[in-house]
Amino acid sequence: MFAPVNEAFRIVLSAFDTALTRGKADYKPHKDRMYMVWHHSWNSEFWDADRKLWDLFDPLWDMRKVFSDVSPWGITGKARRRLRKTMNNALFTFETNLELAGGVEHWDRVAAETRETLKADCRSAIGRVLGKILFGVVQVFWDVLIIRPSRTLVSPLADAIPDVVKQFVDPEDMLERTLNNILLQCCANVFQPYTERIQL
Repeated sequence: MFAPVNEAFRIVLSAFDTALTRGKADYKPHKDRMYMVWHHSWNSEFWDADRKLWDLFDPLWDMRKVFSDVSPWGITGKARRRLRKTMNNALFTFETNLELAGGVEHWDRVAAETRETLKADCRSAIGRVLGKILFGVVQVFWDVLIIRPSRTLVSPLADAIPDVVKQFVDPEDMLERTLNNILLQCCANVFQPYTERIQL
């Protein structure tokens, strides 16, 4: 389960390098700092990284034999969105830092600094993706054992709130989101010691 995620984010570093190599020749600063994202983020290395995450699908599908509510499509989709966001954030950060540094004459230095930031972001993203996989596996149990019983505790409060106010404050919805965020953070924390040791 770890290998496709690790490999995908390793390949993103190559995709970032390729984007900067190709972008250096035709770079045109834009006020939205999205030139690199729009023109160079969709390269073959990025697609290789994206394809690597599809290797999660079969193991997740096999998990359905035990955890029937695991969604291989949903988890794989979230992992792919995190991969795309990590790449786009790195390119946007590069353009922002390039502008702050004074322009294209500082390209190589800013590229090296941004790449180091990207490494840290990739480690963090690996932890998030692995945490989402674990969350996807245990979420149904969490709902049955924690969320549903907790709803009975807040339902008197929810019933006391006028419908007009419920448009802005819904205690049951707030409870569910808060408890799911706690679980998601716990799942991510499980993998933090692992991600800190990853060499990219």
